Amino acid sequence: MKTIELINRITPGLVPAPRLDGLAKRVFVCRKRQSGKGLFSRNRIMKRLQCLKSIGRGVPALGLVLGVLFGVPALVPVPSGLAAPEADRPEIVSIQLEVSEVVVTVRVPKGIKKVTLEGRSRLGIGNWAPRAVERVDGTGGLLVIRIAYNKSNEILRVRGDDKEELPAAFYKGTTDFNGQKDDSNGAGIVEADGPPAPGRGNEFDSVAETADAGKADDGAPRDVVESDIWSIHNDTLYFFNTLRGLQVIDLKDKDNPVIRGVLPMPAAGEQMYTLGDDHVILLARDGCNWWGNDAESQAIIVDVTADTPVIASSVPVKGYIRESRLVGTALYIASQTYVQRETINPKTGDTYVRWEHGTQVTSFDLKIPAKPVERDTLFYSGYNNDIYATDQFLFVSTAVVKQYYKTDLRCIDISAPNGTMKEAATIRTAGRVADKFKMRLSGDTLTVISEELNRNSDDNRNRWLTTLETFSLANPHKPKALGEVSLAKGERLFATRFDADRVYIVTYERIDPLWIVDLSDPRNPEIKGELEVPGWSTYIQPLGDRLVSIGVDDTNNGNRVAVSLFDVSDVTQPKLFDKVTMGDRWSWSEAQYDEKAFTVLPHAGLILVPYQGREEGGYVKNVQIIDLNEKTLVKRGVIAHALQPRRATEYQDYILSISGKELLTVDATDRDDPVVKSEVELAWTVDQVIPTGDYLLQLAKGSNWYFGEQGGPSIRVAAPGDPDTALGRVVLPRTAYLSGASVNGDKLYLLQTEAFQSANPKPVPEKPEEGNDDEGGNEEEPEPEEPKPNVFLTVIDLAKLPELTVIGELALVDKNMGWSNQFKANWPSAGKLLWSNAGGYRYWGWGGPMIDAIDVAGDAWWPGYYGGSAGQLICFDVGDAAKPSLASSVNLSVEENDDQKLRYANRWNFSEAILNDNGLVYLSSQHSEYVQPEPEEEEQGGDDEPDPNDPEPDPDKPNPDEPKPQPRPRGYWITSYELHVVDYSDMFNPVVRDATPIPGTLIGTSHGGALLYTQGSHWTDEHKWDGNWIDASSYDGLEAYLVDSIEQPQRWPQSHKVASDGTLYMAYTEQEEVKPNEEDGTRYVTTYYLQSLALDETAQFALLDEIELELGIRYLADIGGRLVGQDNNRTLHLFDTTNPASLSVEATGGLDGCLWFNVDNAAGSVESGLWLPLGNYGAVKIDWEDE
Repeated sequence: MKTIELINRITPGLVPAPRLDGLAKRVFVCRKRQSGKGLFSRNRIMKRLQCLKSIGRGVPALGLVLGVLFGVPALVPVPSGLAAPEADRPEIVSIQLEVSEVVVTVRVPKGIKKVTLEGRSRLGIGNWAPRAVERVDGTGGLLVIRIAYNKSNEILRVRGDDKEELPAAFYKGTTDFNGQKDDSNGAGIVEADGPPAPGRGNEFDSVAETADAGKADDGAPRDVVESDIWSIHNDTLYFFNTLRGLQVIDLKDKDNPVIRGVLPMPAAGEQMYTLGDDHVILLARDGCNWWGNDAESQAIIVDVTADTPVIASSVPVKGYIRESRLVGTALYIASQTYVQRETINPKTGDTYVRWEHGTQVTSFDLKIPAKPVERDTLFYSGYNNDIYATDQFLFVSTAVVKQYYKTDLRCIDISAPNGTMKEAATIRTAGRVADKFKMRLSGDTLTVISEELNRNSDDNRNRWLTTLETFSLANPHKPKALGEVSLAKGERLFATRFDADRVYIVTYERIDPLWIVDLSDPRNPEIKGELEVPGWSTYIQPLGDRLVSIGVDDTNNGNRVAVSLFDVSDVTQPKLFDKVTMGDRWSWSEAQYDEKAFTVLPHAGLILVPYQGREEGGYVKNVQIIDLNEKTLVKRGVIAHALQPRRATEYQDYILSISGKELLTVDATDRDDPVVKSEVELAWTVDQVIPTGDYLLQLAKGSNWYFGEQGGPSIRVAAPGDPDTALGRVVLPRTAYLSGASVNGDKLYLLQTEAFQSANPKPVPEKPEEGNDDEGGNEEEPEPEEPKPNVFLTVIDLAKLPELTVIGELALVDKNMGWSNQFKANWPSAGKLLWSNAGGYRYWGWGGPMIDAIDVAGDAWWPGYYGGSAGQLICFDVGDAAKPSLASSVNLSVEENDDQKLRYANRWNFSEAILNDNGLVYLSSQHSEYVQPEPEEEEQGGDDEPDPNDPEPDPDKPNPDEPKPQPRPRGYWITSYELHVVDYSDMFNPVVRDATPIPGTLIGTSHGGALLYTQGSHWTDEHKWDGNWIDASSYDGLEAYLVDSIEQPQRWPQSHKVASDGTLYMAYTEQEEVKPNEEDGTRYVTTYYLQSLALDETAQFALLDEIELELGIRYLADIGGRLVGQDNNRTLHLFDTTNPASLSVEATGGLDGCLWFNVDNAAGSVESGLWLPLGNYGAVKIDWEDE
């Protein structure tokens, strides 16, 4: 490959080639803003628009078009009056759960300046406390508040104030003082026949026992199963991959597993069950009301008898799924949700409704998978919910009101095989029951381990205490306390595990005590032994007279994943046999909080631990292989993954290791050197989709910073009917970010860029050896190294798809290239490829930015920063695609100073470049200058001359005649915009025209570039903000002339788009005050509109048409000449703009799941299919529904 080093040269008006640091001349032109009846007069424009709007509603749209010359859209102003009765108070409209947050919508009346959301733990008990405070402007409307859910938010109310006690400046500081950890966990063990259950892989019983369990219809005991992310059943692996959906993988040929079928369901969840041989159950959790009908989650039953899995049935689940159990064919789901409770005010007697948070337990009979039946629903108030199940009882722990470290353990009879539930009893425990491993039912004896926090009366300090309690459930409706024992005063409770008539308990303060408690006499539980070791364990696996645990080693000032082996043959003297750690100082494993990721295989003498952390050589994501011997643990080799590994287990004589992106089959005959025998790609990143003929090109752009995935960008080929199966793949050899891609004919052109400082880091000077200081400075400086290329053009042949073949490459060095570059491909003519950069920014470099020195007042504010890689235009000659060459380059973001040295130009916020048919490229930049105040002239002589006869002033007393110092006048910043036009008629010698002042950022052109459309703020003569406007200007090649302006409304959502013919489309929101609704008290009506506007013959914006929309449009895009809008609910709206004077909604479409996207990244056509890249979640096709 040929590498070109670019040399900077200056030629007025021309940019020589080859070079990537071409310069554009700076031109500063000042134009005074007109006032009164001038071009920026707001009142005149708004009155005219209101008039045109009225006319447009009264006459046919075609009659209005007759008076139109050009096309452009605009917004009608939003009414400002939103009055509401003074006595009105704010009220909660709705409460929704979104995973770890509670979303509360509040209606706020006019005049309210502060809204306080208050909560407490239960109805009628406790004090109200603020949970969120929002300050509003007093105009009223709907307010959305987000808070984390916890036990203190069981009941909510809202309060409004029309003023505050302190000035507003007191409330402007940061509120981010502490982080918050999501304690929600996935759960479950999926047990199947054949090899050990994947995910856990352990040959041990579940935490539930079934010895005295109820019977199924045929009299057989019912298995109690927990969910997991995967399951192996009959040589088939089922993986509920959150990045793609359900993936069914055939394992019959262990050396070559293949994906048999996929049920696309990205971002829906990951917990699942197998149900017999023919079905699986997917627990789909979603905070975006995916399926409508108010269902926030679902249990989906999938038929997997054929190669392609299909949905057989589904049942809605209220709220966010927290836990579940499958007992026989009955499914029990515990979800967290809010319910409405009618309450009577004891003081007034009024009835009102409050929202209460808690756990809802729902049971389903899945005996006939295609016809599931919902049996019962129970609701328990409170937070901190965990469940434990046998096939006779389901236990649900809930926090006691106003006593977080107390638990009410709800006992539910689930002995009926059809899923019917009956409440049996509630057991109050000594402390807080933290998880399922702290509950065990053996026969009729229930053992519970809890943690309480008590205040010591001697020193008035809080003390932790762990308590074990036993209860008799011989009569489930009247539980009886049997015995208890307390231990580990002052220490926190961590892992616990029951094993026959023992329980192992781990607590922690500075070291990790392992406690052994004898439960052989439930009435007198007895502590038998204790062992202290560094760190703590989070999960314990009994192995007869041994224990294996996983946890944390905190020695040597670190925090690493640790696996320990204990000897418990003598319960009075437990011993630590051995311990191994992973990572240098810091590491983390999913197995530390989800035991199903911790695989212990005693028959194979094997432990598998997925972990990630920093080790010598970089950041690793591995599965650690550990030998499990009688008294020792030995670290062996690792299985490396590209993404965090989730599970690993033994399959026949191989190891299966899985992450969200790959399934590896590994031959670990030599455990020190495991060999990957096959790799099944399960998912990949899709940042861009390009439909090409009968195929889809899916591009992953790679990392755009120092960190991130280190693999290079990649291109995959897939069929439109199966976008999740790669038919061909190319991984680019360089890791530089894929900044641009374009298909022309049967060739794919790729541009990769890397910041020069990243590709060529500054070397660290070596320290001189002691006694060898060279004060004379006679040593020769080393010759500078050849700079490494940081810009790459790659050409791939698409003639034989799905085969991809690289046919051309070119490497360049650009010392001005920065980060986060986003290049767009333009094709001025055949064989001429022009890349324009609208994104990117620069590091200041090794000496800081070279900018003009400005004497700025200390309190002056700088509105932007210099630098940026935007404003770059790189043109390549690709007439011979196999031998691409650099034709020319223009860089508008740098310039030469008086010393002929490069510096960053005072230009930033470059617009996207627009290529017109005449070969001219238009783009704009923002420009800021600081204006110094004019110095005041000092008055000379006169009465200010001192009188020689006046007495000398006393220095200790103030002189009333002495003039007081005047405050220094403050300067101000002036922001302006420039239009840059580059002529590419000759790609080897592009002509950069002088920059031209324009009113704002360029958003479109029409009529061959004769009309410019810009968007930006307007300012009064007193330098006060005067709103955001869209301006139309004519351009004669030298200057721009303002034609007309239209103000954008300030209410969101709103958007705008300029079509190639000059039609301006504006989506906006309007809120009006109405008479309060008697049913729900509605006082405001929000209406959404889409307008089309154009310039008429009098050079004024004219309203062509206006239609009302069901939802507000937050973004408008032009896709293949069709106008598409995206609303806040992730729905796309296709507008019929064939006649701009007669608008209509042609179709709508969107995505399932809580997936967010940028409609600007859509590709394809509305007719053949619109494709959206979803990053880690792949690519999806939009299905349109006719309106």
